Amino acid sequence: MHRGLMLACLVFTTTGSFGAGSVPPKLKSLVDQVEVAWDRQNPGLLWNLLEQPARTWRKPQITLLDETLRDRELPSSGQMLADARMSFVLQNFRGKMPEMNLQVRLLVIQGLQERSTNILKEVHDTLGELAKQDSPRSFDQFEKRFWELHIQINRLVTAKRFRRYAVDQAARVKGTALANLEPSRRDSLRNSDEASVSEVLALQAKVTERDRQLRHARLDYSIQRLGQDNLDKEKFKAAFAIRLDSDVLARVDQTRNKTSQTKVKDALTAAGDLPQKATDFFVGLHWWLRGRYGNGAEVGGLAKSEAALKFRDGLVWLNMPRQAKAAPAASRGQLEFPGGPYHRRHHLLWAWEDRPVYAYSRSSNTKTSLGKNSYKMSSFW
Repeated sequence: MHRGLMLACLVFTTTGSFGAGSVPPKLKSLVDQVEVAWDRQNPGLLWNLLEQPARTWRKPQITLLDETLRDRELPSSGQMLADARMSFVLQNFRGKMPEMNLQVRLLVIQGLQERSTNILKEVHDTLGELAKQDSPRSFDQFEKRFWELHIQINRLVTAKRFRRYAVDQAARVKGTALANLEPSRRDSLRNSDEASVSEVLALQAKVTERDRQLRHARLDYSIQRLGQDNLDKEKFKAAFAIRLDSDVLARVDQTRNKTSQTKVKDALTAAGDLPQKATDFFVGLHWWLRGRYGNGAEVGGLAKSEAALKFRDGLVWLNMPRQAKAAPAASRGQLEFPGGPYHRRHHLLWAWEDRPVYAYSRSSNTKTSLGKNSYKMSSFW
């Protein structure tokens, strides 16, 4: 039996019911392991550690476990199980996942609801803060505002996945089992319906509308800056932004009047070849930043998801840091033992298809190949 599962069983069998205000040593040991698994973003280990308690413990024990996790500023057990389960689904391991019993399913649904509700609140708060701010007065300010909206859009995509999966799992609870649940849990299941998904869609529409308004504002600013005589950074950025925003608005905004379109056309014509030069530069910069700082879903961020082999969109999926760190000076140690973000990953991966991948843990060494499993590794060569 997995060591984490053994600890979970021991915590339950040796303590029976936890005393008020006390944290048994074995529970502390379990939480220690959970914290490491969470920090390493290892969904398999998280599931192995928490599934047994979720399946066998009673509500007071789960409550103390969640309180102990909260004291360490960690998500609840339900949220961690929900994250782990969704990770399996997104990596196309659905058919290999064990079936959940009713108690585990209810905790996962609760975790999905908590995670999505937290995201919606944060997006609401962010939109409220953005509404209080003055209109941007430089391209750097516009970029910062667009980046915040981009983050919120991606978070809402995650929230929608959580809620749709919660709807799917709630539908699997049969009528007989539903009738035997306590009222609070029945209400929780009833809240996992299409209306909960519609709440996310409504908020997505608000964020999209805010993005549209911001693009109109930047388009006007770009036309103004592109008309100036001297070439500086703002004019160069305007030459790129005016084409980008006009193309986006042409697809998403049918209310644009002909006067606005004429102004854009005249500004681009007057700018000559500057818009094309700016476009080439910023598009190249975008893909260079993705290659240097992007983290994939496999091999500790060094490889993309297996979906890249199956879907066109999968080729694009990467996690980008909110703020890219400055690349440190090259060093022999860095090239041999990289730490994230992987500034020079191309030096390490140029011939990865001919190299074995080793995943190290305290208890065992595992040799495997890329594309089959997700690993968090301390070393890669």
